[in-house]
Amino acid sequence: MPEDAGDRRAGAEVDWDEAQAWGYVPDEEGVYPPHREVCFGCGPDNPTGLGIQVRDGGDGTILCTYRFPERFMGGPGVVHGGAIAAVMDDVLGTVPLAKRRPAVTGQLTVNYRRPVIVGHEVTVRAWEEDSDGRKMTVRGTMEDSLGRILAEATGLMVEVTARHFHAVATDLPPEEIPDDFKPFLPGENYP
Repeated sequence: MPEDAGDRRAGAEVDWDEAQAWGYVPDEEGVYPPHREVCFGCGPDNPTGLGIQVRDGGDGTILCTYRFPERFMGGPGVVHGGAIAAVMDDVLGTVPLAKRRPAVTGQLTVNYRRPVIVGHEVTVRAWEEDSDGRKMTVRGTMEDSLGRILAEATGLMVEVTARHFHAVATDLPPEEIPDDFKPFLPGENYP
C-alpha cells in the first residue's frame, strides 16, 4: 500500500453530492440522463460505447429501445452475447438510480433465449423485483418487434455511497488516480 493511502482512507466521510444522488430524474420526454458522459453503456461522449438511452416506462419500469450496430456482431448477423449482457446491465442498473438509490452491479445473470439480429430494433424493459436492505433484485427482458423474448436478466444491485469509489482508489499512488475519482477523495491533493 502506498505510504499515504492510509491517510486518504482514515476518517474520510464521503457522501453523494446532491446533484449526483438525487438529480437523476428524466427530462420532460421521460429520458434519463447518462450515468456519466463517458459511460460505456449510455455515455454520449464515448465513441466506442453502446450509446443507449433509457427512459421512464411510466409503470415503475425502465425502458430502452436499441439497435445493435454491426460492430457488436458475434456470429454471422447476430449480436455477441457480451454486448447483450452490457445493454442489460446498463438498463437494469438504471432502476436503482431512478429510485434514488445509487448502486453497483453485484451479480448479473443473463439467459439467452433467441439470437438477437444485428440492426433490428429491440426493447429492453427492467423493474425492481425485490429489495432487502442495501440489496435490490432487478429483472429485465429484451424483446424483438414481434414481442418475442430474446434474453432475460436478473441483477443483484448493491446500494453504495460515494465512499465506495473512494475505496477503489485508496491503494493507488496519487499520480495514478483517475481524475473522475478525485472529487471523492478528501485531502490537500484533491481540492
